[in-house]
Amino acid sequence: MLSNRARAWVWSAVILALVPVTGCGLGNRSSAMSFNEALVKANKELETAGLRLGQAIAPFIQRQPINREELTAARDNANAVMTKVRNDMAALTVPELDGAPELYAVHQKFLDGQEKLIKEINAIVNQVLANTAQAGDCLKRIQKIETTEKASLTELQKAQGDFARKNGIKLQ
Repeated sequence: MLSNRARAWVWSAVILALVPVTGCGLGNRSSAMSFNEALVKANKELETAGLRLGQAIAPFIQRQPINREELTAARDNANAVMTKVRNDMAALTVPELDGAPELYAVHQKFLDGQEKLIKEINAIVNQVLANTAQAGDCLKRIQKIETTEKASLTELQKAQGDFARKNGIKLQ
């Protein structure tokens, strides 16, 4: 027969052995963090490509000479990044966590919007490269794109915040 102290040690050992299996919420939190980080990584890739494209077209908007090669490369890069992100997100396993399917759906909607914005920017870049674009017109179109993107990003950030709260993770 085990003493009370020995029994407590045995129960402690059993509980500690079960923590990695059950996670006591830690496994879910890790899964939630990994899922959110995959979405954040995709968004950062798109942001980096968008910033490069913005820098390449900015001289035209400012009525300065453009670097045609850099503008073409930035446009092509943005298209390639969009394709990569779509493929990455299609391959992503959505965890069975509270709010994960909803966040994924909002993120897919966000990507749909990003794809439309990239198509619009492609049209602008193509006009710039063909010397048929007007700087003022392009600026208005780009400002409209920025407004649309901001609204879409706000919706995504709200969904990420809801997901984080439901799963006990902190967003940075």
